[in-house]
Amino acid sequence: MPKYYPINEEAAKRAKDMNSFSDYAPGSATAGYQQMVDEAYALAEKQKAQVDPMYHDKIDTLVDRYARKLAENLNERNVIDARMPSILISGGGNFPVTKKHKQNAARDRNYGEYAEISKLLDKIRSVGMGGISADDDLAVEKLTKKLEGLESLQATMKAVNAYFRKHKTLDGCPELTPEQAEKLASNFGGGMKCGGTCGVITSGLLVLGGKGIESAAKIGEFRRRIAENHDGMTDCKLLLKANAERGGNKKEHCDGMIREAITLIDELVSVSENKK
Repeated sequence: MPKYYPINEEAAKRAKDMNSFSDYAPGSATAGYQQMVDEAYALAEKQKAQVDPMYHDKIDTLVDRYARKLAENLNERNVIDARMPSILISGGGNFPVTKKHKQNAARDRNYGEYAEISKLLDKIRSVGMGGISADDDLAVEKLTKKLEGLESLQATMKAVNAYFRKHKTLDGCPELTPEQAEKLASNFGGGMKCGGTCGVITSGLLVLGGKGIESAAKIGEFRRRIAENHDGMTDCKLLLKANAERGGNKKEHCDGMIREAITLIDELVSVSENKK
């Protein structure tokens, strides 16, 4: 439940009267403030759902600080705006220019403080997502938990690798759900999603490893022969560019690359098995 801090409705009304011909809607300053706090709390809850519970107290502290400082800032802004009327309200005759300059300087300072307060939202978004600071009170606990997670991940990777080497498939692997097994190489496509090495090469290396082919010579041959078939290119972005320049269809090109890799893998596996 969001925790709100008081908004000075009286100052908000005076500020409105000093700067506008329209009437102040009672409670509008409080409503606007509470909407901003609601959005901050929604952000905090979203972040808490993504991170370890050990970070929840820190997120709660940050969002409460945001709500408190925002109320202080908005109240000060209204006090500043109420110091003197705008020229539209008072008219140009004997307008106190020096006093107006001081008011504008105070406004600038207030807006600068508001910008700093808004950065608390970025801090909320980053809690539990980055590194661990040495002066963090929970540094040891966080490091221990992170190490445990990495050790668990390493154990899972070893078990999956051992299963694949033994069975030549991930079907039935107890460490992976069928959905996880299906998505294991999903990020290889599109040159690792960044136009880098073509996915048929990286996926092909995964398959060759599962077939027990690990020698540098064989792996090098696989990559070299695909490159030779495409003017020395192995990067996705270069292969697609060359295909487009020839007027080729992207899907047909990629399907052809897959067939090419499968044929080459079958050949390398067959040669390897015949030598046993």
